[in-house]
Amino acid sequence: MSASLKRLAIVRQSSFPTCRFCIEGTAVRRCRRSLLSFASIQVVFQLKIAMGDRKDWEIQCTLRDFTELHRDLQKRVDDPIFQTSLETLVVPKQPLFHRRNTMVIKGMCVDLEYYLCNLLKLCQGYVQSPTSPKEAAAAVEAIMRAFLEAKATMALGRGYPLTIAQRPGASKGVTKVA
Repeated sequence: MSASLKRLAIVRQSSFPTCRFCIEGTAVRRCRRSLLSFASIQVVFQLKIAMGDRKDWEIQCTLRDFTELHRDLQKRVDDPIFQTSLETLVVPKQPLFHRRNTMVIKGMCVDLEYYLCNLLKLCQGYVQSPTSPKEAAAAVEAIMRAFLEAKATMALGRGYPLTIAQRPGASKGVTKVA
């Protein structure tokens, strides 16, 4: 395990109920997998994760990643109460046309942040609820942590800038992990 991943491991051991998401920025990239020329644009969201112990880091995700997370939660958690709550959340979709338009991207950011806020509230409430089954609550937390860890590791492996920053008021400054 590299030194940068060891530093991230300390951050990831923080409690899940204090986690918050925020979209920090976007990037438009070409996708090489698409056969259609108009569908070759992909919007990458820079998601900032903030834990309660003053540790922050950023990951880069696409709408496909969040769709896979939603499907993974649907497949692996068997509690019907959680499933009905999860069905009420609508995963944002990428528009077919005008993907480069700034207002369309802004709308995608708003939709995604709304979805993430509600998904996080749902998962945190389910994990903290005394009536939810222990196995299902552990599975929800494990899926969310695995999603964040896989994205952070992938960002480190590809050379994307991954930042672990302490919020203002902390004793140390910003540390960049490359």
